[in-house]
Amino acid sequence: MSDVVVSAEDAEFAARVQTDLTAITFLALSEPRLAQQRLVELINSLGPDRLNDLEPMFRDAITAFMNRRAKELGAHFEKQLNAPRPEPVTATPPTPATIEHRMGTQVRPRVVAPITVTQAEVDERVADLKTALDALSTKHIFQWQTVYRDWLSEDFDWFLGALAGYDRFPQMLERIHLAVAEHSEEIFKKGRHYQISQGESEQYAIEKSLNGLRSFLELPIEFYSVRLPGAMDTKQAMRLRALTSRMLSGILTGYSYLNFGLDSGARVLAQHPRSWAHTLPFFTSADLDALLERLDPPNEFVRGLRCYLTPLVEAIEQVGEGQEHMPLPAVAELRWDAGRMNIWLKPSALSPFSQLIELECYLAERFVRQPDLLDATNRGVAVTVVPISGGAGHGEQDDPRLRHGVVHAESDLSKVPETRDAIKGPLAGRAYHQQGTRRSRQQPLGTNVARAFPRDTPNLLPFYIVHRQSIRDLFRSFESRNGVRLWCSVRRSGKTTAGRRLDATSGEVTVIKQTCDTTGEAPNDRLFYKYVKEALENGNWLPDTFFRDAVHRCADGQVDSGRQAFVLDEYETLFGALEAALRRDRDLRYFVVQPLLNQMVEFSRENLIIFLGQQPNAHYILMEQNQLSPYVQQDSFPLFEHKQGEPEEEFAQLVRKVLADPVNPDASFVDAVHSETAGHPYLTVSILRGLVDWLIEEKRPENRLKLTREDFDRFAGVCLRPRALRLNREYEIFHTAVGSALTADGLERSPWQHHVYAALREVARSSPETLRCSRDDFDEIVGGIAPDVDPGGLLSESSNSNFFAFDDHHVWPRIRLLGRIAAVAQGGMQ
Repeated sequence: MSDVVVSAEDAEFAARVQTDLTAITFLALSEPRLAQQRLVELINSLGPDRLNDLEPMFRDAITAFMNRRAKELGAHFEKQLNAPRPEPVTATPPTPATIEHRMGTQVRPRVVAPITVTQAEVDERVADLKTALDALSTKHIFQWQTVYRDWLSEDFDWFLGALAGYDRFPQMLERIHLAVAEHSEEIFKKGRHYQISQGESEQYAIEKSLNGLRSFLELPIEFYSVRLPGAMDTKQAMRLRALTSRMLSGILTGYSYLNFGLDSGARVLAQHPRSWAHTLPFFTSADLDALLERLDPPNEFVRGLRCYLTPLVEAIEQVGEGQEHMPLPAVAELRWDAGRMNIWLKPSALSPFSQLIELECYLAERFVRQPDLLDATNRGVAVTVVPISGGAGHGEQDDPRLRHGVVHAESDLSKVPETRDAIKGPLAGRAYHQQGTRRSRQQPLGTNVARAFPRDTPNLLPFYIVHRQSIRDLFRSFESRNGVRLWCSVRRSGKTTAGRRLDATSGEVTVIKQTCDTTGEAPNDRLFYKYVKEALENGNWLPDTFFRDAVHRCADGQVDSGRQAFVLDEYETLFGALEAALRRDRDLRYFVVQPLLNQMVEFSRENLIIFLGQQPNAHYILMEQNQLSPYVQQDSFPLFEHKQGEPEEEFAQLVRKVLADPVNPDASFVDAVHSETAGHPYLTVSILRGLVDWLIEEKRPENRLKLTREDFDRFAGVCLRPRALRLNREYEIFHTAVGSALTADGLERSPWQHHVYAALREVARSSPETLRCSRDDFDEIVGGIAPDVDPGGLLSESSNSNFFAFDDHHVWPRIRLLGRIAAVAQGGMQ
């Protein structure tokens, strides 16, 4: 047998292709659509001769994909392999922009085109869905925001398109429901088994599972929300709602089958509604009835859902009968403290009425208060469902201000149809009869649409979520590395939300997310900090595996092999507690604190730790023997990224989410807002709220609300002046934060923040128009504030934390609006 001689050029070319194929197969785990696109592009870039030479490589790469994609890629490869010899072409690998353009991160309104499908195609697609769910359970369990999201989003699109062209769509929906329910039961059973095997209690396992349940339910809601603007006519709206409802119902039905020792999953759902009940307005009435029938016991909350929410859901479902278009639920919130469900409906793009329609549904009579009903009426709530006992009614029936829009509902299931019909009247009136004339569009804007954005309640459903590809890219650049990373930024920058939504972009790492200051939104999200506090209180020698064991127990039952990324939010609290404990008992240095720091270093040699917070130097404790701090590397935490001329970039999406119809910002307006807020989410929402208030004061007609840079400049000239800023309560949280940091107490509590805010104030005051100073002037400012502080070090740390920006010659506030707020800060140490 003669040897095959391969030229050096051919070998080099083959090596390059192999490198590309390796990257594609790695990408196929987390982003199969993008990986398929890249592989097709690579195949298309090579002629038949090259493909023939490298055939084994490509065959191996194709096997990395799931069945359906593997078939499609195999067929395409065969076609190109056997194609007539074309003119030579140069391989053109995908650009970074191509890679970023992945379907899963596009949050623009998505219109899914109807497709005509055969029974065989439906059978194959359902089988592929089951295969994908099996793979998720086996290899990617609980990776909600990456692999789950990417894979299921594509299936959602296909099934939504197929609903329009498949006669037996109820059977298809039932098969989807069954597949999702079986998967839900399987993965949460695995999670429960894992926790019990680790010696945890059933209650602990329940709390962990409810955390995952909320994350799983977010996905169908997210898919629905992205496609909601494209559901223009009634048929499109009904198809979108039906598919979303079947998936949500499948998740909860599967969970209800679980066995938690003495409790069933159905009983757990009835007892812990705050993790899932906010999704019920997105159900169809049939799915809602079926789920509520399963819940046991039928406690006060469940009875409230059946008697009061059910007629409201039926009314929403039926209000579009005989109409060309219909409103659909866009946002829902369970107000547990107030005993009610708040729902906002989004009218179709065909509707002349563009503002969200707000509805309220009380779930028990004891929560109803007349002042709250009056407040709802003043806010323009279209319908408020109010429970009454035995037809007795309430005193508010005599109040003429509450007669329109308040619907009384009895706690009698036989009265549900009557309540539903009573709701449909005012709901239809709001959806179809208001603002239906041309003259109404000439009326001045009367409602601040930006206030509907949940600036202060970020836990609302994903209608408002903007996916942060910049955050995902930052994490992707480090997830395959070891070490300790530090992400710091100005408060309310989106760090906590970003940390909660971090998931591995590959199947190679498990992400464990914890915080030191919980809001109670996610059960057991403060577990790690609890373990550390217990160790400090006990004061005994820290076990050699304490840190690894604690991270392991926080892992939500995810696959416990391979590398781990431990994300700790509000990390300053941890190190503050360690330092406080040392002041109380110096022996803890040797028993707990120093061993803990050393174990973090040991863990980071094979894994990744990410600290989230505001201050980059909080870990500087026990510096004479601190082994951790030298390993901590600060990254520049991204605010909402802005790319001029790209309408789907992050910041433009955020602005459009805040400025709902009829306000219409153009590209120059978005550029102007970004130049002021630098993409800081909280301040962006705040400034847009103020801008809409200004439009209302100006009596701007609704048909003249296409906003440009000129509009923003006029607003800024009035509302961003020092006196106006000082009095504006939209920025109160930052007025307070800056003022507090600048006091003597602020200097003692957090010297770093004190120095940064003091420097920010002086830079802004030194040049009120340009808000910038020279590098030499900045050094002089810092020297006057804190002679012992290195100006260069402070500038570097604060720029990575979004306080300052600089070049070779000048320094300026990264967030101009924050600089303006600092400039008018009162009190403090002058």
